[in-house]
Amino acid sequence: MKKKDKDTFILRRDFFPQIKMLSREQRGDLLTAIFAYSAGEELPDMDDVTRMCFGFIKTSLDANAEKYQAECAKNQENGRLGGRPRKPNASEKNRTVSEKSDRLNGKANGYSENPVEYDYESDLDSESLSVRDAAAGAREREEFLKILFFEKQILRPQAELERFINHYEKCGWVDAHGNAIRNRAAALRTWSPAKDAEKVPKPIRDAWFTVHEAVKEADPDCDATVMLTQFRGLHVEGPNIYITSGDIALRDFLETDGRRPAMHAALKQLYGPDKNVNYRIPRR
Repeated sequence: MKKKDKDTFILRRDFFPQIKMLSREQRGDLLTAIFAYSAGEELPDMDDVTRMCFGFIKTSLDANAEKYQAECAKNQENGRLGGRPRKPNASEKNRTVSEKSDRLNGKANGYSENPVEYDYESDLDSESLSVRDAAAGAREREEFLKILFFEKQILRPQAELERFINHYEKCGWVDAHGNAIRNRAAALRTWSPAKDAEKVPKPIRDAWFTVHEAVKEADPDCDATVMLTQFRGLHVEGPNIYITSGDIALRDFLETDGRRPAMHAALKQLYGPDKNVNYRIPRR
């Protein structure tokens, strides 16, 4: 996003389900990246998860910036055309009061002296089509990650999803024939992953699908993307079941009341009732 003559930007509430999954350090990197991007400065280093989260926010920032610029251009054109026409037979007194009111509202001469306060802030409670279609919603992101993880067996689906989104952002979300892509999930299903993308073995994929569905059934409203982005492996050693995770976010998510019994029940159904569930989290 090019640097704009504007010192504000909009962050949407529906980004929070992803943000709250990040560690404090990751949130700091994400916030720094948002401000740097809005100011046209170099982005900080980010890990894969933080970079994926930033990718969705970046799409929203770009869409809102485009609308802002369009509104500014419209207001400037109105100004060149003389602004709002004067009411016929209006008295000088009424005209003076009207102009005073316009100045107080930031709309003197038919254009906004402060476009952000004039119309742009109305976006806080609305969803433009471009933002809604930008894969920014938590449910849509989870659907995309499920396609990559369970259907294409990609072990680290967030990196592949970022690759998919970056590709189609550059070409304006049109296919090879120049047709607008209306169904992005369908486009993802025909997407060819990177040749070096690490795959999930089918037995592990099938077992984790059972666990994922059990957790979602126990807590239907939860955002379970961390089960796809932080899962690294599952294996059994004697009486123990080991879940390998990218960081503690997956463990914290699964051990929440309500999800834990569902997760344990699914694993014990798969591997036996006498198994203990453990986590392996690599040291940073």
